[in-house]
Amino acid sequence: GTPTLVFKDTGGNGVFTSTNTYKYVLYSFSSVADIRLEGGTYSGIGNAKSVGSLLADGYAYKNSESGEWVTDVSGNTISNVTVAQAPIDMMSASVTEADNTVHYYMSIDKAITAAQSMSGSTVTLLKGITSESDIQITSGTFTIDLNGQILNFSTNRQVGISGTANITFKDGGSGGKIINTGIWPTVYINPGVTVHFEGGTYESGSAASIKNMSGTIADLLADGYAYQNSDNSWVTDMSGNAISNVTVRAIPVKIT
Repeated sequence: GTPTLVFKDTGGNGVFTSTNTYKYVLYSFSSVADIRLEGGTYSGIGNAKSVGSLLADGYAYKNSESGEWVTDVSGNTISNVTVAQAPIDMMSASVTEADNTVHYYMSIDKAITAAQSMSGSTVTLLKGITSESDIQITSGTFTIDLNGQILNFSTNRQVGISGTANITFKDGGSGGKIINTGIWPTVYINPGVTVHFEGGTYESGSAASIKNMSGTIADLLADGYAYQNSDNSWVTDMSGNAISNVTVRAIPVKIT
């Protein structure tokens, strides 16, 4: 497997610094490298994915000059920061294991990566998130709970599901959405994977909100659920493999 490189500061005053133009002392060009930051002060960090994906479970960045917590970790670079354990309200997502053990993460992609090795777990969004990177899920059996929050992708980013993944989408809150206004589908399901929808709203620009290369959009609905258009009408034709701007809702029970 991929080796893990951990940076920590057991002494409490460790500093990585550089005088080059960009001040990078750590730069990963690989989107699959397993790097975990558990301490230290850095003049500059760069990553192929978001800099938030480098943070170990429960850690966050502080501005090394002002001491203020850094809340936006969706970019690929960051400067003059210290990595420290952070309060829960700083976290963007949690992963609850099958035995109810809870882990907290500053970035959604870090939470997703962790969940892929925790079968039966649930990734829960704790706040609204804007992602500048794709979320690629290639393995694991777990649930993504939007929890009434909005996952908003910047231009032409998406949730891509492939490999051996078995994923359930739900919204344990109210108004949870995944949005992409670019030209790519918001949720793209590759052949051979298992995906079910039990809630959530899925919006897109010129492309489909959900595209299923494994079958029809009907195949994606959990038992008792249906697609509802933005005008509140129910979708009746589910024979295609793509659909746009819909909410997945439980079918109302008719009493006769």
